[in-house]
Amino acid sequence: KIFFTSIYNGFNFTSIFKFIVYDIIKYKKIYSQYSAKYYFNYKFYDTNPIQNFIFKETGGIKTSCFQKSLCFLPLSCFVYSDIFFSLGKEQGKICNDLGGEIKLFKPVGSFFIESTWLKQKKDLEKIPDIDVLIIGMNVPWKYSLVDEDFKNGYYKKFIPWIKKISEDFPTKKIYYKHHSNFSGDIREKNLLSNTNIKIIRDDMSINSTYAWAFKSKINLSFGSTMVLELNGNGKKAYFIDPDGKNYQWYYGISNFEKYRIRTYDTLKKMIENNDNKKSELNFEDKDFLCIRSDNTSKNIANFLKSWN
Repeated sequence: KIFFTSIYNGFNFTSIFKFIVYDIIKYKKIYSQYSAKYYFNYKFYDTNPIQNFIFKETGGIKTSCFQKSLCFLPLSCFVYSDIFFSLGKEQGKICNDLGGEIKLFKPVGSFFIESTWLKQKKDLEKIPDIDVLIIGMNVPWKYSLVDEDFKNGYYKKFIPWIKKISEDFPTKKIYYKHHSNFSGDIREKNLLSNTNIKIIRDDMSINSTYAWAFKSKINLSFGSTMVLELNGNGKKAYFIDPDGKNYQWYYGISNFEKYRIRTYDTLKKMIENNDNKKSELNFEDKDFLCIRSDNTSKNIANFLKSWN
């Protein structure tokens, strides 16, 4: 049937069918050996309707996923889950508009800042004093480089702005902190050569990049989820969004315009004013960006208990 359907439609459906068969065999095998009431997936973009079906067929009650990252447009297609545990209100709802099927959205805050910073020993001994921290992201990645606005915004505006900041403030201690699993970006490295910006990948702390962010006076990023997490948990952070064109990253985040830096002059003035204040968002802002995350795990557990 697959063979003749492929001929009739002029498309090789076998390439799709083999993945379906693989998933059925894989999850039948897993759930023949293990059973549970609840399923958690910390990568919301890695949910699977076949897995969900077989999980429930073998006694599972509810499937769920965590919001690990910003629900930017190319990453949020075809997400299937009973529950979506989000950072803040209304976040994640774009997933249903992009072909997914999520039955309930529950804002709980960030599981990652809770486990890595808020409930962890503060390991700051090796972290230097920082005036400006640029929080990195995996830009040379197929899900990031989806349009010319993104590529031009990052390589032709964002990186040159960071370089110019280092020239305008030669005495500032500026660090570009990538995640420890960053594979490297030669184009970015070349653009930032011959500057006083220190590019770091090693965490040097059990608190990962959170230690660097809470040690820094100013936190900036082109598209890291940490901007939301930090603002919701007592530390100001901003997205640098040249000309306001980086729409794919901020879709569905309400009350956030004042945390998007659209011009270089705005960025320069902020650094001149040495904005080192704690996050002063009102409760409405925090609820939309990232709910306070001290008890994210407990909130999830209590929610499931009450549901049950």
